[in-house]
Amino acid sequence: MKKMNLFLAASFLSLGSVAQENNALVLVGPDVLVEYQIVNMSANGRWACGNVNDGDGRGFIWDLVNDVITQVAPIGQSAPVLDIANDGTMVGLFTTNEATANGASMEVGGYFKDGQWHYLPGCGIANGISDNGQYIAGIATVNGYQAATWSLDGTMTTWSEGHVGSGYDVNNDGTMVCGFAYHPNKNNRTPAMWMLDEDGTRDSILLDFTNIGPFAVAWNFSPDGTKISADKVIYDIPTKTAKRIDLTGVYDAYTGEKKAFLYGYEFFRVTNNGNVVGHYTTGMGDYQHAAYVVDGKIYDLQEYLKAKHNVTLDDWVLLECTGISEDETMFAVNAFDKANIPHPIVINLNANMTNPSPTLLKAVHLEDTDVCRLTWKAPLANVEGVKAYNLWRNGEKVAELGATDFVYYDRSLANGHYEYAVTAVYADSESEKCASALVEVADFAARAPRLLNAVQTGVRDVRLFWNTPLVSRPALKYGSAGDYVASFGGGEYNFEQAVRIEAADLAVYGKQITDVYFYPMSKQNSWTVNFYTAKDTTLFASQKLDDSNLVYGMENTVRLAEPVTVPAGEDIYVGISVDVTGYGGYSVLGAIFNSCRVGYTDLLRREGEPAFMSLYENAMSDPDGAYEYPITFPIGVCLGEASQSVNEVVSYKVYVDNTEVGTTEDCKYRQADVADGNHQFSVAAVYSDGAVTEPVCATLDVAANMAAYKKISNVALANLDGKSVRATWEAPCDDDETLIGYSSDVNAGGLAPSKDNGYSALYAASYDKDNFQLYGGYQITHVRFFPTADAEFAISLRVDGKEVVWKELERGVDYTKGLWNTIKLDEPVTVTPSSEYLLVLDCYDVTPGEAPIGMDNLPPFERESDLFSEDNGKTFTSVSAMDNATRQGNWMIGLVIRSTDSKPLPVKGYDVYVDRKKVTETSISETTFTHEVGEGTHQVRIDVLYDGMEKPVQGTTHFIDMVDGINDVEFHTIVVDVTATAITVVGGQVTGVALYSADGSLVAHAEGETLPVSHLQSGVYVLKAVVDGVPVTRKLVIG
Repeated sequence: MKKMNLFLAASFLSLGSVAQENNALVLVGPDVLVEYQIVNMSANGRWACGNVNDGDGRGFIWDLVNDVITQVAPIGQSAPVLDIANDGTMVGLFTTNEATANGASMEVGGYFKDGQWHYLPGCGIANGISDNGQYIAGIATVNGYQAATWSLDGTMTTWSEGHVGSGYDVNNDGTMVCGFAYHPNKNNRTPAMWMLDEDGTRDSILLDFTNIGPFAVAWNFSPDGTKISADKVIYDIPTKTAKRIDLTGVYDAYTGEKKAFLYGYEFFRVTNNGNVVGHYTTGMGDYQHAAYVVDGKIYDLQEYLKAKHNVTLDDWVLLECTGISEDETMFAVNAFDKANIPHPIVINLNANMTNPSPTLLKAVHLEDTDVCRLTWKAPLANVEGVKAYNLWRNGEKVAELGATDFVYYDRSLANGHYEYAVTAVYADSESEKCASALVEVADFAARAPRLLNAVQTGVRDVRLFWNTPLVSRPALKYGSAGDYVASFGGGEYNFEQAVRIEAADLAVYGKQITDVYFYPMSKQNSWTVNFYTAKDTTLFASQKLDDSNLVYGMENTVRLAEPVTVPAGEDIYVGISVDVTGYGGYSVLGAIFNSCRVGYTDLLRREGEPAFMSLYENAMSDPDGAYEYPITFPIGVCLGEASQSVNEVVSYKVYVDNTEVGTTEDCKYRQADVADGNHQFSVAAVYSDGAVTEPVCATLDVAANMAAYKKISNVALANLDGKSVRATWEAPCDDDETLIGYSSDVNAGGLAPSKDNGYSALYAASYDKDNFQLYGGYQITHVRFFPTADAEFAISLRVDGKEVVWKELERGVDYTKGLWNTIKLDEPVTVTPSSEYLLVLDCYDVTPGEAPIGMDNLPPFERESDLFSEDNGKTFTSVSAMDNATRQGNWMIGLVIRSTDSKPLPVKGYDVYVDRKKVTETSISETTFTHEVGEGTHQVRIDVLYDGMEKPVQGTTHFIDMVDGINDVEFHTIVVDVTATAITVVGGQVTGVALYSADGSLVAHAEGETLPVSHLQSGVYVLKAVVDGVPVTRKLVIG
């Protein structure tokens, strides 16, 4: 995320302003430093959309009924929007991890609905959406780039029949698409449309009009689906005729005569009448003018509105019209004000200017009470004419309030559903009811578990993890479930977040504060909750919080050591003060950036500052230019009485496919031997009063994991008397060995360190709670890496910035180039999910010009999987973010973790092979076996047969040299692990491995202990290895 001044920011909501221009209502976008540019408006005039041009291109949606603008992506993240439907669904580009095989984030096409982005499989960009919001047009990234449409369930239809093209709009039933295709003869971009006939056949129509521009596009359909706007042409679909726009000049809206030469133009939206909007210029150096094409003639929109509708817009210069309503009474325009500051504006010719309705009604049930809180805003016009407001509940008027009252507490409500509305009362009339608000009043319900995760482990076992419910007491807090919570921090500075809670809300409960809500993002030195009177910031209570049970990256409730009594009739500040000594960073506390109540949800001060500031007000008064910084800190309080017993969780019920399978007092559960298939796993909390919550659910596809059936690879061989060998091994167990990393197994190259830095560099990857949230208590036992050049390698593992592992590898001995190497740590490191881990491969004295660490070719996890340093780790740079970056991928490094709570695997028996012959008549159950062999070199292998498997899993071959006379034994016991790709020799210090064919020809050799053999044919070979400086020879079979 992007750092702004001291803190981080994300998406937000803002209010525009309103101007009354004679007979029109003009909505004006935010008066801030960054430019808001409007790009479209829904056909029904209910919504508009556009982008914030501050370098990121973030989209926004504009609620034109309530005059509220909401951004749809975090600051620092690109998410441009391009079109909007009548229901407010938008399309464009956004960043997601759903489009890549490895889960890395990338920008793709999608749609924004119900407050979140949705991925469309195969969509490179989403350009347009049908007016009814059911179909989306864009570019499909399959078999090249093709015009395509998607339904909201993700079903894709391609239209350009394998040819390069793009869809720009689609009609309401998805049977017609317009856009462009490359002309088969001219090899340029040509407007096109595709349609599905009644008999199901598909027609492709190139709108190849004479003298049309070489990069022209069929922009969009009229709302009734009968016309297309394409460059200088309006195409009528029923008659298949084209009407050209008169490009000979610009017409005078008063006289109808031609008044100016036309130099440049671009037209976008077409209406049912065949009229279009866009912009034009009259000469070189002329600025753009908003254009309105009526009956094929181009008019200046600003002049047209004054001449035809008596709407004077002298305070504005209209530059471009990008949207028009179906009835041609609303226009979406980009304009300059008198100070030449750009603004988006919406001109409404049909607005109610006499007795408009109130706006932005909200209804909230204050939980565990019989009270609902209602809030609303004044009408967008004729505010001075409002004499009173009437409040309506389920169609009945329940209250009359003053013209300056915008909040009401509706009390003594029985359980049930309620619909509220508000009307504005004027001198001689009453407005229509505003858009209603629905709310349910219900008994307080015990809270359910949170964030259930299901993950398969072992062969068919499933591990379930969840978080404890929030405390089951009524709460007053800001933020709600489903809010996107971003990171917020101040580097090395201590600071305090705070929110303001109103006395009227506190009075509804009349109780003490027993718990506090807040959203810690990472471990810090300490946390303190402070309570102040809002009128003078007088501290009346303060407690240091117990952080022993905090779960970072989610909402927490912490019980206060002593309940806090609130001063009667006082608004209060609730502050979370954090001491970051030894920690810090920019991910300290959570913040919500899609809403803001200025002066209530956005209070902040740095340690040592006397008063809180509103971040929004501070940003809007910036002397270098106002900018918006709306923010909500997710802080709140629980209310109760000190003597009141707390309804605590005593256990959890676990269900599989709605059948109860067990109970536990922990927040984890392991269900053994789940059948293959898709299953629903559920967990419900059981409280001390006997209440059982609704379960929280997760689904998982289970399929037998055959890789969990481990081979016997560690066998101890003992020479008993020179003639018998005893083999001993451990029974295999399921320790849920898991590889933590970002890369694939395909090396696509790497990055060589520079000569200026002595051919040395650090290659690193970071891991945090997103990697380890399901593995608390596991142990990091090994490090994996894929060396591609000789170097002096050292492994470093840092936890929360502190180095806990440093292991040096001997050059050319402790690793093998061109293969994955797994290095065992001297001591395992226990995983703490809240910690941050940095794995570093320190590569020095690298072979000049060569890259020491492999990198795959999958999309990178920027700033996580591709970190690089040439200043000895003082700073790390993401390779994919480098200027002129030539490599994009993930370092081939990672961690191996194992559970400390292992369980035996279902072993049916063991088969022992000596010199490639089975020496056990039937499978044995013991883990030791003795066999007479005589002098010489012998091979021993243990195969294991598991329940439910027809064939045993072949073990690793071990060799032992036997001599007669136990007192004179000098022998080498080595392990030779043969796989489809490599032979690995283990036993002492192995400095070289060579392989010879049966005729004595050298076929492969390598330094170190591993020899690649994937290129060899099956057969008998002679292996020669140098172990502890002594040559050792073995015969073995490959394949």
